[in-house]
Amino acid sequence: MAVPVHFKLVVRGVFLTTPETWSFSTKYSRDKAGLPDLGSDDVDGPQITTAVTTLLANSHFSSAVAVSDWRMYAIGPDGLMSNPEGPKMVTFTPGAVKGTGTIRFPPQISLCCTTVAANRGPARFGRFYLPGPADAIDTDLRYTDAQAAVYRTLATQFMKDVSNSIDMGLGSSSEGLNISDGPAGSSTGTRQSIDHMEVGRVLDTLRNRRKGLVEARNVGGHIDW
Repeated sequence: MAVPVHFKLVVRGVFLTTPETWSFSTKYSRDKAGLPDLGSDDVDGPQITTAVTTLLANSHFSSAVAVSDWRMYAIGPDGLMSNPEGPKMVTFTPGAVKGTGTIRFPPQISLCCTTVAANRGPARFGRFYLPGPADAIDTDLRYTDAQAAVYRTLATQFMKDVSNSIDMGLGSSSEGLNISDGPAGSSTGTRQSIDHMEVGRVLDTLRNRRKGLVEARNVGGHIDW
C-alpha cells in the first residue's frame, strides 16, 4: 500500500478499570520541500499531552473515559512506521487523564468526527470516533446543533494543538491530513489538507465494539408453561 508520508497520532484508553478499550487516530503532514521529512524528535511531547488532556478531561466526556497513552508514528510511503526507534509515546498513570462528565451511555457509544477536504475524490473525507460522550441527547434522540458544535470545537482545537506541536521550522506549519491509498492503481496514494470538521448529531458506535466487559447475565428460574 503506497501512501504519502505523514505523522499518525493514536490516542488509546480504557473505560474505568474494565478490559474495554478505545482508540482513535488523526494524521498530520511531516514533509518539508527540499529537506528531510520530520521524525519523532521534531514533535513536542508535552504539547501533545496538553492537547489530549484539553480534549478529553472535561464534562463533555464520561468519567469512565480514561486515557492510557498516546503514540506518534512517522509513516513512510509504504504505509509502515519509518522511525526505527519506534513511535514517540507518553503513557499516563491510570485515571490521571479522564473525563469528568456523567456516565450516560454504554461503552460502545461514540461520537463521529468527519474531517473534510476541499476536493472530490480520494482523501476527501476522513473520520475518527470520540469515546464516551457525556451530554444528554435531545427529545429527537440526537444532539442539538449547539451541542454538536461544542464537540466540533473541541476536536478541531485538538487537531490544531497537535499540529502546532510538530516543529516545521519558521515560515511553515504542519496541517491535519486525510490520507488515501487511492485512486485504484496509484503508486503514491493521495493526501488532502483538512478544510473543516463536521460532527454528527446522531450518536455512533466505536469501531472496536464491546468485547471485554463481562456480560454477567441475570438468569431466571424454570418457566412453568
